[in-house]
Amino acid sequence: MSTDLENAYFAGILDGEGTIALKRSHDTLHRKHTHYYPGVMITNTHKGVCDLAKEIYGGCVYERKSWRHTGYKPCFQWLIGSRMADSFLRLVLPYLIIKKDQAELVLTFYEGIFTNGRQPTDEEIKRRDELCERLKELNRR
Repeated sequence: MSTDLENAYFAGILDGEGTIALKRSHDTLHRKHTHYYPGVMITNTHKGVCDLAKEIYGGCVYERKSWRHTGYKPCFQWLIGSRMADSFLRLVLPYLIIKKDQAELVLTFYEGIFTNGRQPTDEEIKRRDELCERLKELNRR
């Protein structure tokens, strides 16, 4: 369980070094279903920041090397998705400043996402598509 101090710290890191995303992909085999992947990513050159996030909130840490610029420091990414992203965003939301609107939008997305194995209705798919587009607009600012 995370502390208020840890939640505030990682809200600041997310505001400055993070991304809140809502990815959309289509089932290319059957062309019937659209899948949505909410996620949070923090990128930093200090691996300890990403490792601490993984230790506290779960997720994965990856190293990203720059192939274009050989003199650059290695970069690390902490990734979290689905229900873990939902839990993380709920914990850091009170402390977010810059990415508060994006976090609230993704949390709104979660209100209708879990359909217990049933296919979402056309209305729900439209709602999800609209939320994806709104999040893209917020991330462009």
